[in-house]
Amino acid sequence: MAESCGNVDGEDESPDGKNDFEEGVKDMFFNVKVMLIALVFGYVLVPAVAMAQSANEPPRLSDGRPDLQGVWDFKTITPLQRPVGLGDRAELTEEEAASLEAQVERSQTALLESIGGKIGAYN
Repeated sequence: MAESCGNVDGEDESPDGKNDFEEGVKDMFFNVKVMLIALVFGYVLVPAVAMAQSANEPPRLSDGRPDLQGVWDFKTITPLQRPVGLGDRAELTEEEAASLEAQVERSQTALLESIGGKIGAYN
């Protein structure tokens, strides 16, 4: 004895006469639209919030000094404070820059030789 498993064409209808498959597809598309709208707002709002932060003012410690904590890279010979001897000059001459680079190279070589040539790992 064969039992009936729905309509002849294999589609089940809900009590209000609508196809369950079509309803599911509509719900799926609605969910996708809601997710896309949420993503668009996320991509618009996140940069706006990030840009709202002041880029000109560094974070401060409780006593008001700038918070300079973090990881520092010392691969440059540029000092953190301007040397007093430069006065109002904006740039070094080519000879002064070459002399400064040679001086730094000599001091780094001397430091490396003083520890036996082995730097080791930082962490």
